[in-house]
Amino acid sequence: MSQTVEGKAKDGAPVVAAPVPKSVTLASGGITTMHDAQRFLSALVTDIMTEEVSIRKANAACNAMGKLFKGVEMQQKYGPSSEGATAEPLLLVAHGPQLVPAPDKVAAKEERRKLLLAELEALDKAS
Repeated sequence: MSQTVEGKAKDGAPVVAAPVPKSVTLASGGITTMHDAQRFLSALVTDIMTEEVSIRKANAACNAMGKLFKGVEMQQKYGPSSEGATAEPLLLVAHGPQLVPAPDKVAAKEERRKLLLAELEALDKAS
């Protein structure tokens, strides 16, 4: 069940309690893990269907989540952003539990990177 917001208008008249959408409650607690993101998006769909969240706000929230997911995808695909940097754990956002790729994928990616670097060095020496 959703929480409610109550209060008084400027003229002192009571304001009718309005339910706080579940997605807003979840988002206010922070979205730091994939599990949090899944719970938030699930709640958002429910809030949209019950008309507790406007389509514009839902669209903005979905766009923001998509950008977070894309950032994690790019970090996992391309690895550290600068040469010589050590692999850092993948995070959905700056704080919270880590989303770490499987060790075998990391090892395979590192091997491919070493082979490509060796090929580039060989080409550089040849020219």
